[in-house]
Amino acid sequence: MRKFASLLLVIIMAFSLYVPAFAESEAAPELKLHFLNQRPVCPEPYVHGDCTLAELPNGQLMLIDSGLDIDPSHTIAWLESHIGDTKHIDYFIGTHYHQDHTGTVDDLMKAGYTFGEYYTNGWGDNNIGVDLDFIAMVWGKTIEEKVLRSGDSLTIGDVVIDVLWPLPDDVPSSMENMDSKELNEHSLVFQMIYGDFTALFAADVLERSEAEIVALHGDRMMSSFYKAAHHGNDDGNSQIFLDTIEPYASLSFARWIYGKNATERIKRISMVHYIVGEDGHVDLVTDGKTMTITCETREPEIFELP
Repeated sequence: MRKFASLLLVIIMAFSLYVPAFAESEAAPELKLHFLNQRPVCPEPYVHGDCTLAELPNGQLMLIDSGLDIDPSHTIAWLESHIGDTKHIDYFIGTHYHQDHTGTVDDLMKAGYTFGEYYTNGWGDNNIGVDLDFIAMVWGKTIEEKVLRSGDSLTIGDVVIDVLWPLPDDVPSSMENMDSKELNEHSLVFQMIYGDFTALFAADVLERSEAEIVALHGDRMMSSFYKAAHHGNDDGNSQIFLDTIEPYASLSFARWIYGKNATERIKRISMVHYIVGEDGHVDLVTDGKTMTITCETREPEIFELP
């Protein structure tokens, strides 16, 4: 009887050691977002472009805006630090045609980078602040752009891009006298969704458009992470817009001279706020359940997502 009991105990112990091999599921693939710090090469302290590299869980790459056309070698070195000698980027999303958002695309192409698909808001002309090199590539059909509007959705593996703005019928009758702010108002706003993680990219929309976006999509705008509108400037990031998002973490690419009030508003509604021009390159990694953010000036922040 004792021999049987001893044998049974050995079997139970062996099984208890073996079960975790079955119980442990494979780690979920990660979505990685890298935010470029252009401050070291910008001539003025308040000048900064938007540029985000997304390493998607399925292995594909996406570039969301490309930053200012200032010292492209700086941008290329940053890309290489994340993706090595890879020269093909599967998706480019240009939120609008301003130089501080699409300024480096042509330089990357000259350096041998290729892009699979180009998505834009479709608004551009020879007016102030527009990146003429990018416009020339669009008009010359070097780039076959695909225009996105509110209601459009891209599914890339397990990642979904839901477009919130501009409206489907939002096509200007003329751009001849359109100013820079008007182009900002119609830039692409979208959510990137992966599991329980949601990031809201607000491009350069201003307060007027923010109110309309809230009226249309306010019930679905809550997000884990918020890329601030118009680099964190005071002419965007309105209180009604921020209260609808309620992120754990937020990020501005620069501390604008006219952005003090917006920065304080953003800090109040998020647990942690990053300013790329001050904190350096910022990196976000998520498996859809947790979110980890690192930068050059602070300890990592880890968030459990609901």
